[in-house]
Amino acid sequence: MVHSIGADHVIDYTKEDFTQNRQKYDFILDVIGNRSVSDYKQVLNQKGNCVIVGFTSIGRLFQHMLFDPLFSKKGGKSIGLMGTSQPNKKDLIFLKDLISLVK
Repeated sequence: MVHSIGADHVIDYTKEDFTQNRQKYDFILDVIGNRSVSDYKQVLNQKGNCVIVGFTSIGRLFQHMLFDPLFSKKGGKSIGLMGTSQPNKKDLIFLKDLISLVK
């Protein structure tokens, strides 16, 4: 579904560790939220953005609530929270359209 709305690369977190493939990303939409701030930081391009939609634990949510604003103030990279939701195709298309307005 994500490919059909324009994603260049989709990662199944149960099969691939995106922090180990040596790629850099312009945009990450993470619907699982099971990574640390430093994990996202190391794989984002210089002006890359990461939006986290959901979290696997309360601890990870609190870590991001505390550190994402501090991290995003340094350099051009940005990590932000979207809250917890159940993504669906209509919402992802709407999000894609909003992101395309920024470019």
